[in-house]
Amino acid sequence: MATLQNHIKIHGPGVGRSLRQAYVAASEPAWKDTGQDFHVRYRPKRFTHAHATEAGYAKRKTKYVREKFRRYGHTYPLVKTGEARRLAATARITTRSGTGQVDNRGGVKISYPSLRKLNFRHPDSDINMADEFRRIPDRESVLLGHYFIARFVPRFEGNFR
Repeated sequence: MATLQNHIKIHGPGVGRSLRQAYVAASEPAWKDTGQDFHVRYRPKRFTHAHATEAGYAKRKTKYVREKFRRYGHTYPLVKTGEARRLAATARITTRSGTGQVDNRGGVKISYPSLRKLNFRHPDSDINMADEFRRIPDRESVLLGHYFIARFVPRFEGNFR
């Protein structure tokens, strides 16, 4: 079976250069909007029982859950005192526009520099809260993809004409 090249080289004079410039001009703000949408819409869901079930968070011991409810009045995942939820409110969103080729499409990186609390863990525990916080279920990734396309297409068509 023959393997087809599935990328377009966007460089050189004429149409290719203007196409690349239009792609770069449209993709970076679209990625930034997607990152901000994730931070506003999907970050708070990280601390809910529904997301914990969907993303497959590790089950906590009954004793821990009972003590957390007795002392703090809730059983939210990734939240004990509420400090992690407060620290997650500050995000750094960085974008890369890429070149439009399959190997280099760009993207967005959302980092939470003050949220180091989730990195601490007991060496014998299978629970990794930082990994649980980073998990993006398939449903969310599809919705974010649709959001990116909805932001990218009008900008791309507007820049290319």
